[in-house]
Amino acid sequence: MNKTMKLVAVGATFLFGTTLVSDHTVHADTPRTDMVDVSNHNGQMTTPEFVDMRNNHGVKSIVTKISEVTIYHDWTAAGNIRAAREAGLYINGYHYLYATTVAGVIAEANYAVAMAQADGLPVGAVLVADVEEPAQMAMDVNM
Repeated sequence: MNKTMKLVAVGATFLFGTTLVSDHTVHADTPRTDMVDVSNHNGQMTTPEFVDMRNNHGVKSIVTKISEVTIYHDWTAAGNIRAAREAGLYINGYHYLYATTVAGVIAEANYAVAMAQADGLPVGAVLVADVEEPAQMAMDVNM
């Protein structure tokens, strides 16, 4: 695997804490809003949209969908990366993982890294595996 990018397998990451958003105190159990997840489901994001999120909602970084399996490349990823960079945000990516075997995980990881590089994901950015399929949740952790 490419040394400049890491594929980290995680189910879902939720960041909790007490923070201030738009001068309102947020309770400890309220998710923070300093990172947003964007994908083809949101459509192509623009630099002004990211600037608005940064200036008015405290967004500091994005995680954009890059790929799924070894056949789907998110058509919004490259544009989201470019727009977020122009807005001055930190940029990360994710791959929606379907694999249930070691060979499958390796194939999907290689595909995700190739697509992330093609999209311009910055060197040093985090590339995360989104693991949430029911078949994966039922698997032995020692796969």
